[in-house]
Amino acid sequence: MRDFFLLKTLQDFETFCNFIEENKPKLTPARSELGKKECFELNKLLSNPKGFETPKYLQVSYPSINLWFHISLAAGFFGVESGKGSSRILIATKRLGLFRRLNPFSRYIFLW
Repeated sequence: MRDFFLLKTLQDFETFCNFIEENKPKLTPARSELGKKECFELNKLLSNPKGFETPKYLQVSYPSINLWFHISLAAGFFGVESGKGSSRILIATKRLGLFRRLNPFSRYIFLW
């Protein structure tokens, strides 16, 4: 059971990272977080999604997404850069690549 939780946690974090890398979502101007639409779409990809039916909830309403967002910034896996106009987006850093080379147990311990 413990291994199942470890693997699901790592899969969800990797899903989060892949989503950010592929979609390069704009951060909200007011809170510098993922927008409602992005959170809603990402939530559907996770192993235990919240049961929201419409994209009307802020990032904080999605505990896993909110956790991954703050951990990834604090760990330096993503940096905030200017997008088009005055928008800001997350860009993967070399640290994310180094993290991905760790074995699963080390990745899990690093996240917690």
